[in-house]
Order: sequence, then C-alpha cells, then structure tokens
Amino acid sequence: MMLTLNAPDQLKPLVEVQLPSSVLTESYHCVKLKEYGLSLEPNVEYRWSISIVHQDRFLRSGDRVVSGMIERCDVTDCLIEFIPLHCDVEIAKSLARAGLWYDSISCLCDLMKSNPHDPSPPRLLSSFMNQSGWRKIPESWQNPYFYQE
Repeated sequence: MMLTLNAPDQLKPLVEVQLPSSVLTESYHCVKLKEYGLSLEPNVEYRWSISIVHQDRFLRSGDRVVSGMIERCDVTDCLIEFIPLHCDVEIAKSLARAGLWYDSISCLCDLMKSNPHDPSPPRLLSSFMNQSGWRKIPESWQNPYFYQE
C-alpha cells in the first residue's frame, strides 16, 4: 500500500511512502507528516492518495486507489477560537464541530496510541467515520495500537 501527497503545482510528489502491510487489516492508519519532514503550507490544497498496487506490474489496471484533499488553514483564516495545547476526547469533538476533521482525527490517533485500553477514542472515531458516510465500522472494532498477545 502506497501513500502519496501532491502539491498543486508540482509533478513530483512531496511524499511517497510504502505503508506497513498491517494497514490492510486495520480500519484506519494514522500518518504523521512530521515523521516525513513535511509541514503543509497554509491555504494550499494538497491531494493525498492511497493505492494498493497490483503485484504484477503489467496489470496496473487492477490497482485500487482512493484520494482526497487536505488544506491547512491559517488560524485567523479558519476563525479558530482556540488552539488546543493538549488532546482529549472533548477537544477532538470540538475540533470536529469546527470542521477541522484532520485535526480531530489526529487527536484521536494520538489518544489511541498513548492509551490503547481506553475505548472512548476508537468509538468516537468510528462514530465520526459512520456520520461522514464512510463504510460502516463495527462497534466491536479493535484499536490497532492495542496488540493482544
């Protein structure tokens, strides 16, 4: 599985990384752009895509691709009333209500990673995904940061 991030006026991707194979069995996978040395410029629409590349390079028509847009807005442009200094479930809800979905989901990812036994963040993420029209995510969904032995 490959993640690609493109800027509008550039042919070469800003980042193109192979995601871990575990992504295929997860309901979601968090990617922190900081881990790749990237910071988005304000008021620029970037296109992201995730592709599952067919193993036979001659059968690329069998590739599966999903894509979307992401834009970082300046604090004053987005009329953000607060800049959270920490993350908790209520902050994630507030960010979502303000329309800052990527920030809200990033907050939930951080919470799930830091406390994998807390059921609240994955339930809220599941609720957000279901409300936004993504495929139905079951309530029994397990936190991918929690690995049972």
